[in-house]
Amino acid sequence: MSNCEKESTTDSLMTMPTGYIRHEPSIEMVQKRIAVAAASVGGIVGAARRTMDSGTHYFNLTAYATDLLRRGSVVTSKRRLIDCGADGTVLEPLAQQTGICDGCSFGEAAFIAWCARWVMTGTGSEPRECSFLWPYLGGRDLTIVSRGDTGAVPPLSAQLYHDVGVLPVNCGGRVDMKDLPPHGPGSQESLCVQMRDNPQLPRDWCDAASPFKCRIYSPCDQWGVADCITTGRPVTFGCSYQARESQPGSNGVSSLYYLGGHETFASGWFVLNGRLGFVKTESWWNALYPASQWTGHRVVIQTDDGPRMLYPGQCAIWADEWMRCQPECWALDAPGTRF
Repeated sequence: MSNCEKESTTDSLMTMPTGYIRHEPSIEMVQKRIAVAAASVGGIVGAARRTMDSGTHYFNLTAYATDLLRRGSVVTSKRRLIDCGADGTVLEPLAQQTGICDGCSFGEAAFIAWCARWVMTGTGSEPRECSFLWPYLGGRDLTIVSRGDTGAVPPLSAQLYHDVGVLPVNCGGRVDMKDLPPHGPGSQESLCVQMRDNPQLPRDWCDAASPFKCRIYSPCDQWGVADCITTGRPVTFGCSYQARESQPGSNGVSSLYYLGGHETFASGWFVLNGRLGFVKTESWWNALYPASQWTGHRVVIQTDDGPRMLYPGQCAIWADEWMRCQPECWALDAPGTRF
């Protein structure tokens, strides 16, 4: 039986900002116009099972960014770096304070895809941190979301990445986002608030994004999601259900509860007792979620390869339970893969 059950509104996370709007006409439009079914692409289909058959039962694309960040070879904004010891260095998870989860997830997923391509294939341009303002603005069609802190529409963010490109933080122009912190006065999030009721895409930012167009995929089942991740393509999730915090001493896998619209993304998978799960990244780090009760605020999950420590901001969920909750899935190829 699925753990997709309604939770009391007294749940502490019910007060957190969300910001995901599901809009079926936009989903259908983007799927028909630009998205490729991952199961139809040679080299993607079956990739996860092949990797598992080789004896691997834990895979996390975020690891591809950690050494690059530790060596300082990635352009980043004024965002804190977290030293994870032997596991490398990560950007501090985005602690959203308004309904920018769509932007957070698309921006972070694009960065992870960029790092993964660079390390896995040695091709493309050197990775850079990606703006979360950009996909947030691109997803705000005011005929769908209305004014105020009303979130964004993921297929429109995906369409932006395909048609216009991904915006690196060293974009230059009127605001060079590498000089901004993520939150607080004079931050990238404060720009989100200033621009959300007039979500135009300035020409100088469009020009800066244009070399970094990316392919978009639309996986429809748990193996399609895992195949995309295995081949370096993180998968964004819009869903009305989300993960509870897991408890230290358990297997580390979170159960699910009904929250309302929220956007996250998966950059990894694991297998435990032959069952597939996803490693999902959260943007509610201001509560140290989803690992506030774990040592170092990092969840430890059990896998068929033994225990694995996730990165800050990551949690584990069962893939079959998650897909029964009907998430909206968009997989991102690395910036610069579509010319």
